[in-house]
Amino acid sequence: MTNCKNCNFQIEHNYCAQCGHAAQLKQIDKHYISHEIQHLIHFEKGIFFTIKELFIRPGETVRIFLREDRTKHMKPIAFLAITTVLLSLIGRYFNPEPKGLPLYWPYTNSYVKAIENWFGSHINYNYLSISFFAAAWIKLFFRKHNYSFYEIITLMCFLAGEMFVFYIFLIPFYNIFNYYALQSLAFIIAWFYPALAIGQFFNEKKIQNYIKGFFGVFLGYTTASVIKIVIGLIIYYAITFF
Repeated sequence: MTNCKNCNFQIEHNYCAQCGHAAQLKQIDKHYISHEIQHLIHFEKGIFFTIKELFIRPGETVRIFLREDRTKHMKPIAFLAITTVLLSLIGRYFNPEPKGLPLYWPYTNSYVKAIENWFGSHINYNYLSISFFAAAWIKLFFRKHNYSFYEIITLMCFLAGEMFVFYIFLIPFYNIFNYYALQSLAFIIAWFYPALAIGQFFNEKKIQNYIKGFFGVFLGYTTASVIKIVIGLIIYYAITFF
């Protein structure tokens, strides 16, 4: 017998009965490398399958993941992390003109403008901030449904990741075609894809669910925008008066 190198528990067989750690690590050889490659291929199949399903049936896909089967899809945080990194890399490589979408009310404060311009040129962080506040509104609108706030966050993680996939395909064309036309297309997708997915997630047969999904996204966008303005004003007055 030997002691486990992870928890120091006595090991009688091949694995520690306390923590499951192997008594002896396998040597890295061709079989180990082959096993790692198989895991990588499975990962790629998982991400492509997730992208396809979220494109075809987004709400149903997330509902299945939450309540029925989690073996075929990528985990939401991993999916969001991968698509965020890919979007950042694509954005830096193609470097589309960094002009954020304007707010629907005028403002002149330079700090507010700076914050809005930063989020406008980092659409992944902008959409993540909107998604968080949208999740809160969606939880409020659909409070009678048996879904926790964390499950709604999971829904929004999947939708945000899929939105980033849309942007990944759009960004290379920003400097080829009309910038504002593609920006408008991205804006429309950002409004209607989540509304469609949310309505389908809760009950695709009820029109009011799609409407509530749309307003959840709208209020998430509005809340995020107001908070940006408030932060900009706080910075301005803190620097001015203190």
